[in-house]
Amino acid sequence: MPAEARRSAAARAALAACLMAAMGPGPARAESAPGGAIAPDQRESVGDWMVECFDAPDISAPCQIYQRVTYRAADGAVGPVAVLVAAFAYREGKLHIALALPLGFDLAQGAVLGIDGDSFALPVARCVPRGCMVEGQIGATLSDRLGAAQRVGVTVSVPGLGPFLMPLSMAGFGDALGAIAPEARTDG
Repeated sequence: MPAEARRSAAARAALAACLMAAMGPGPARAESAPGGAIAPDQRESVGDWMVECFDAPDISAPCQIYQRVTYRAADGAVGPVAVLVAAFAYREGKLHIALALPLGFDLAQGAVLGIDGDSFALPVARCVPRGCMVEGQIGATLSDRLGAAQRVGVTVSVPGLGPFLMPLSMAGFGDALGAIAPEARTDG
């Protein structure tokens, strides 16, 4: 496997581990994080996004941003429905995203990212016991659109129930993304 492909796979694996840890009920902790995920050394809230940085020399994306989408059930219980994570793979200089979605939706239809009325298909990469993953790189154009968007959400189709929208708040997205951009970081 070429070195660039190994680095890209490592970036996706690191994002996925952090994403699965973020799906849990509270902040990730090294001693309890699934799959050996490490706890962040720095965590800061920027608008509705969390910025986390990790002090690990073998990580290709030392900082990430994420947002949990929660759902309140009829009995009042609140739990995570989806988590969106974005991180720059520093060696590549590209923005990677990972989106964890709940189990139980129609995989054949995938997920749809809605940005101010425009739709973008999000194919599901894989499913694990805690949910299904959408993973990949996004370009500067889509990143800029997200930063300027008023309405963003991810929709999946649930068999027997129809479309299920998971809205994302973009408050603070641009500032959070700017804080982790390779040119903004002085530690790596």
